[in-house]
Amino acid sequence: MVPKSACAGLLSFALVLGCGSKDATGTISTLQIDDFTTGTPLFQPGFATGEAAAVRLGPQSAAFTVRKVLVLFGGGTATKTVTLTIYQDGDSTNPGAVLHNADYTLTASNAAIQEINVTLQNIHVAANQKIRVAVTFQHDGLPSVAVDSGRTASRTLLKLNSVGWTTAEAVGLLGDFVIRAEISTP
Repeated sequence: MVPKSACAGLLSFALVLGCGSKDATGTISTLQIDDFTTGTPLFQPGFATGEAAAVRLGPQSAAFTVRKVLVLFGGGTATKTVTLTIYQDGDSTNPGAVLHNADYTLTASNAAIQEINVTLQNIHVAANQKIRVAVTFQHDGLPSVAVDSGRTASRTLLKLNSVGWTTAEAVGLLGDFVIRAEISTP
């Protein structure tokens, strides 16, 4: 027989997976397009200083606040500074208005997803709106952002020094970047 407290714990775990968790700020969930769960990730080595990896996330039926950006940043062991920019996104190749832009130092890891806490920035997004989350590199090559095993059409973007903003499809990138946003909805 399974103890009643274990069943309650399993039920709570199932609700977190299905609906997100709830805290004083609302329901917490993660927006993502990648399918990476475990295993040995592949990291995109070809970025140069000033170039960016980005994903288009959302929309949500309710307004939300971005709490954290989660990124699988590795392929090397160095600590590097990147620029995180969160834009409004209207489905065009170029992003919309900047909602947040700041530099962050990340220590590369092939296993641990890095969390960038932006809760204090109060990044609010209206219902039915998309955002673009971009990581701009201040170094050449690795470490970089991981790429999953399948691409979601028109949701993975790159900013390249030679062409500006472009889609993954246009440059033949086969996967989605492992860049996610943890959000809170009321």
